[in-house]
Amino acid sequence: MICIGREALRGLLARRGVTFQRTKTWKESTDPDCEAKLDRIEHVLDRFPDRVFAFDEFGPLGIRPTAGSGWAERKHADRVPATYHRTHGVRYFHGCYSVGDDMLWGVNRRKKGAANTLAGLKSIRAARPDGAPIYVILDNLSAHKDTDVRRWATKHKVELCFTPTYASWANPIEAHFGPLRQFTIANSNHPNHTVQTRALHAYLSRRNANARHRDGLAAERKERASEARRASVGADAPSTRSLTNRELTGTLAESPGVHAGDECIQDCSDVRFRADVFAARCTGGRLPTVVRRMMRRDRKATTGARA
Repeated sequence: MICIGREALRGLLARRGVTFQRTKTWKESTDPDCEAKLDRIEHVLDRFPDRVFAFDEFGPLGIRPTAGSGWAERKHADRVPATYHRTHGVRYFHGCYSVGDDMLWGVNRRKKGAANTLAGLKSIRAARPDGAPIYVILDNLSAHKDTDVRRWATKHKVELCFTPTYASWANPIEAHFGPLRQFTIANSNHPNHTVQTRALHAYLSRRNANARHRDGLAAERKERASEARRASVGADAPSTRSLTNRELTGTLAESPGVHAGDECIQDCSDVRFRADVFAARCTGGRLPTVVRRMMRRDRKATTGARA
């Protein structure tokens, strides 16, 4: 029997491309138009980033003590009481996000519905009052496909880009709901919805006041595309191969909000890889075109092999 230490075992596995990773659930989209919808979303994000918006509901938001984490004096952690009677009802945050401006705004409503969806789309249209076409990415909630909503969108040159079924990660606003929850809901004990809403809008004001400038975002996208082109020219391996852990980690690490080593997946055809790609893009960065094309070719090749 050969005994080795934990660090030696970790190094041995790392050299073989095996790392300790978190297990997550995932579901592949059954939407027959999945590829077409994703391609359209990618197209508008690449060609018209200053005219692309995202819309979605966040909730339900209830009034109850919520656990979380934060800074506190040693051995004097914050405590929240238990609750068994919740009589305040729930609210839903109807959020709008401008991809080009990196701005997030919205309001709390008692329920989801076509009227509230239409109000959100009108606020998005008001952000670009020039009358030129704009593009709004949103999911397949029935309230988003109401007849009045579609009629208004057609009249005011608003193209509704629906995400595929089971592919909410394709909506850029989803990546911003996590920080919203962390800074307004986690470790809180709001007495009512009014106080909760004030905390939510205080976070939005601070976030938008420190939003990244659009020129900086454009420069980051241009630099990443240039680096990808230089790397692709010098590559000896076929372009249809899968990205390795190291390449995937390095590519995602260039995107703001994504840390090296997170969610490393060897197979580009895996739906989880595409979800991570969209997460990187939603936080302000975009993977270069050559990487996206490589991912798509690998996905089609894998699908053909399985058939």
